[in-house]
Amino acid sequence: FMGEEWAESNPFLYFISHTDKELAALVNKGRKEEFSSFKWQGEAPDPRLEETFTNSMLQWNLAEKDHHKAMLDYYRQVINLRKTLPALNNTDRKKTLAEVDPDTKVLKLQRWSNEQHLECYLNFSDSDQPLSLAEGRSFCKVFESSPSSNEKLIRAESIVIFERT
Repeated sequence: FMGEEWAESNPFLYFISHTDKELAALVNKGRKEEFSSFKWQGEAPDPRLEETFTNSMLQWNLAEKDHHKAMLDYYRQVINLRKTLPALNNTDRKKTLAEVDPDTKVLKLQRWSNEQHLECYLNFSDSDQPLSLAEGRSFCKVFESSPSSNEKLIRAESIVIFERT
């Protein structure tokens, strides 16, 4: 969502510019009712205030700094994967296989097309887990969200994609 691709730190708040006072009052009333069930500290930002709007503005300069740039590069890599790996664009459910290991919390997703076979490993646990590629086959790593120096491990909360060669 707004700036998500570079880890924007400003929230995207709800804001309005209604000039009708009655409508603005109804919006405020509805927001208070909506937020009453939240464990919100203090009042929700008033959508009529200019400050609410300015606090929601994207900080475009962040896209070139530190972890924000790394996140933007990550998004670009993932988009490029969709463009360059035919198996990821295959929507035939008969050419998709998913297995989960409940102990390690690793999901193995296989996708294939006529010209390509991919094995994607998604680690949903908070610790590194062993990788178990199919025996007797050769693979080439095409993507790793959190690089590891150990080829037999998948890092915590990360994904690794291999292409069969």
